[in-house]
Amino acid sequence: MPTLAGDKLSPSEITCPVLNVVAMRDHVVPPPSTLPLVDLVGSKDRDELQLDAGHIGPAVGRSAAKFTIP
Repeated sequence: MPTLAGDKLSPSEITCPVLNVVAMRDHVVPPPSTLPLVDLVGSKDRDELQLDAGHIGPAVGRSAAKFTIP
């Protein structure tokens, strides 16, 4: 279970807005490990952005300029 400042934190306790950005060709953090997140958080304001990109693409690649940053 994740911790925050030493306290155990359940994803359902996350109530701030959440945007789950998933790079569908990511080999470092594979999509099956990140796709469940949007359904586990407690926030009512949650969304998911799936990009046809690898691990770095959503931050600095062509995908970032077209989809992530805007």
